Amino acid sequence: MFKLLVGIIIGLALVAAGWWYFSDGGRRDPVDGFQDAVKLQGEKAVRAVEEKIGESVEDLKEGMDKTGERISQEVADAAVLARVKAGLFKDKSLDGFRIDVDVTKGQVKLSGTVPSAEARARAFEIVRKTEGVKGLSADLKIARPTDP
Repeated sequence: MFKLLVGIIIGLALVAAGWWYFSDGGRRDPVDGFQDAVKLQGEKAVRAVEEKIGESVEDLKEGMDKTGERISQEVADAAVLARVKAGLFKDKSLDGFRIDVDVTKGQVKLSGTVPSAEARARAFEIVRKTEGVKGLSADLKIARPTDP
């Protein structure tokens, strides 16, 4: 009876060992490990791409905001330029064709010639009263009348 009991125990042990061996026995298939590694690397790559896309979108938004601000400033400067030139041309004591006007960020620069000191003062007054002007600099020369 002892031999029978030992035989059954050995048989069960062999069946358990065979079952363990053929059912992975706690081992991982190398292909599964490779697939997991590839999946992990793919997920890392996707996260990196998502981060780069997020950064690019933020950079694009920032660039668009700056472009919008520049365009807005250019339009505002063009409007100031038009108002100043119109004011200079309306004044009979000034020759608007002889006065150049440059506008940058609301800062007006006058250059050219005027017939008198009074005309130069009048040009300054026109510019200062113009909407949108933030500052004024001028290089206006008084033209000496030429003898006929």
